[in-house]
Amino acid sequence: MARIACKFAVIQYMPDVIKQELINVGVVMHCPEQGILKARFLKQLQKITKIFTSVNINEYRNFKNIFNRHLKISSKELIDSKLNVPTSLIEYLDSFSEIELPKFIIKKPQPMLTENPLQKLDDLFNLYVFEEDRIDKREQPFVNTVWEKFKGAGLEKFIKKEIELPDFPITIDYGYQNGQLNLIQPIKFTDQFKDNFKEGLMWKDAIEIKNRSESYKDSPFYAVVKPPANPQKVGFSLALDQFRDYEGVEIVKYGTRQFNEFLDHIKEHGHELH
Repeated sequence: MARIACKFAVIQYMPDVIKQELINVGVVMHCPEQGILKARFLKQLQKITKIFTSVNINEYRNFKNIFNRHLKISSKELIDSKLNVPTSLIEYLDSFSEIELPKFIIKKPQPMLTENPLQKLDDLFNLYVFEEDRIDKREQPFVNTVWEKFKGAGLEKFIKKEIELPDFPITIDYGYQNGQLNLIQPIKFTDQFKDNFKEGLMWKDAIEIKNRSESYKDSPFYAVVKPPANPQKVGFSLALDQFRDYEGVEIVKYGTRQFNEFLDHIKEHGHELH
């Protein structure tokens, strides 16, 4: 089998600009002859959860969303030899760098030859990022835990994923329709007072932006929250106070009767996705 000329680049994230620590979070590959332009990312940052705050995780999720959207839009042009457009990964990444994402760095692309580009992408990911089989499967991000509850209640056909608010850089995880869009955001609080306070402020900003949006100002906002082990000590109530009193906001505590009633409400009043 003939070997194919490709280029790849490692994608890095700097969660703290003061510490200047770079973490490999993904790999992007471009093989013009085969029309391949693919990226692979850490899915949920399981490998490095202990050093990430919820703000970092949201930054990372937002970057993945932007990058993948950009990739989808650009890939058709990049692999179409009839168009007068860039066909090298270097030119492509130069174009992508115009997007302002200062905490994310795409290293200089490297050439390579391979018989199987998609397998090579996996190999490079395992080499530069990590091998996902090593993840402790007993723990999963709270947003996934909530999704499993949706699935268990038979709500997949009602739930929309990854809802983007205009002018806000973080996607809302879930939503459902019942004549209007209802927004659902799982929020897991930590054992750090400072992180929880910042989390509350971030969602306060999100709700204020939502309320200024013509498309979303009337959309109810459900915060599905998982309290920390010691709520009083780490400012759980204070964090919620940042945004709980806004009109249209409802706090739903995970693992309670209230949460189960919320699932029943979606099943009874939600509209199926089309």
